[in-house]
Amino acid sequence: LVTKQQTVDILRMDRKTFVVVGAKGGTGREIVKYLLEKDEETVSEVRAIVRDPSTVVDGTFSKSDDRLKIIAGDCSKPDTLSTSFKGSRAVFYAASGKGYDACKAVDREGPREAATIAKEEGVDRFILVSSQFVDPINKNTNTVIRGFLNTISTGLFHYEGMMDFKFKGENHLRKSGLGYTIVRPGRLEDGASGSSGQILVGQTNGSLGKGTNARADVARICVAAAFLPDAENTTFELGTDESKPSQTTAEEITDLFKDLQKDKCIEEE
Repeated sequence: LVTKQQTVDILRMDRKTFVVVGAKGGTGREIVKYLLEKDEETVSEVRAIVRDPSTVVDGTFSKSDDRLKIIAGDCSKPDTLSTSFKGSRAVFYAASGKGYDACKAVDREGPREAATIAKEEGVDRFILVSSQFVDPINKNTNTVIRGFLNTISTGLFHYEGMMDFKFKGENHLRKSGLGYTIVRPGRLEDGASGSSGQILVGQTNGSLGKGTNARADVARICVAAAFLPDAENTTFELGTDESKPSQTTAEEITDLFKDLQKDKCIEEE
């Protein structure tokens, strides 16, 4: 006999709609692009969430694919997200704030609010784009670089900064009860997929790799993670080795996730 929960799980996996929060940003655009490269049997609709659709300039997204829906939504205003999350299989959260108040709203509170809505709507997976060095352990092991990253967007004269907010956003997601994947890339750059070299996945809580991450490769990993059981409830750093060629096949990308350890439960704050 099939249990009620098994029936719910089957229905969730049958969903073919995907949501990208922060879709107008560099990584968000690439996630939209990769989702639309999937066939219609896998992805029937992509909802690109932006604050103001009227500000989306020509060329930001493909105009030739009617599966793409550009929808108004603001991750700092949770009530604007509920409708767009309905019936979706996965939510990609690629938004990031600029300035102290925006970082607090988008990077700390945003993942909690969006994950709460996603759980209510029966979303199967929540993929959060975070950053290397967010773990507070780096205050001691990578003091200078974390200190710089922590203040670059939020300013010097605050008790907490961007990296602190991102880490708290991660923890909100981990405690949500929703299936998730947290991706922590290094320094980002534009460029085609594979342009940064071999993709590395590890669980270091610090840095990984020697080079930069092409946003296209970050998106490639995020989209792959949404479909893989090995990526569920994991947090990992994403890096590159510029001296080696990038992975080219789906099998090579899938292999990156096979040795990941699941996150341990964390205590309520």
